[in-house]
Amino acid sequence: MKPPKEYLKNLKHHTITEKMLSDCIYSINNRALNSRDNEYKYTHYVPDTYGNANKYRKKKLEYYSMKKVLLSILEPSRIQKCEVLQRKRTYDYEEGYEEILKSGNYVNNSGFYDPDRKEHVEFVVQMIPQTVYYLVYQVGNCSFRLPIQQSDVIRRPDLDVKDAGRIPPVYGDITVDMLSVQFVEKVLKLVKSGNYTLQLEE
Repeated sequence: MKPPKEYLKNLKHHTITEKMLSDCIYSINNRALNSRDNEYKYTHYVPDTYGNANKYRKKKLEYYSMKKVLLSILEPSRIQKCEVLQRKRTYDYEEGYEEILKSGNYVNNSGFYDPDRKEHVEFVVQMIPQTVYYLVYQVGNCSFRLPIQQSDVIRRPDLDVKDAGRIPPVYGDITVDMLSVQFVEKVLKLVKSGNYTLQLEE
């Protein structure tokens, strides 16, 4: 979407409001999620003749890097501990495939022609529970997360750890209005310069 006139005026006066920052982070985070989802699609489901998976992976990492810089001007409000289910594929040429197939401990099994191996391969899909931790930032009415290692948790004794239990997967939304990457890059440049005023709502 086109940046509101207020945002363009703020940018000109080196001002970043909380709503402006929230919209920038939301837009770039959603683009990161969309890129991640497309990377997964081309890695696992769609023939990738033109290297789309790698292109989307580079975009994903670029957007997440931008998100991290934007959040760096804020302090996290808490640490979130949660359990996620990680999708894991095991192919018929890998160790453990036969055991998993016999056990029935999988959610899907299928096959496809692998052009790299020049043969048809079968695979099983398992959902493996994994405990993960996030720094949570509250920006206006929105909250954003940055993943951290479990070893980093003890380095933040000032933050409460909230156990959210098992959380559902988060997907990108291609239908929402987002600020342009060009505008977010201008805000990012302002943040990196250090020459800005951050206006947070009371």
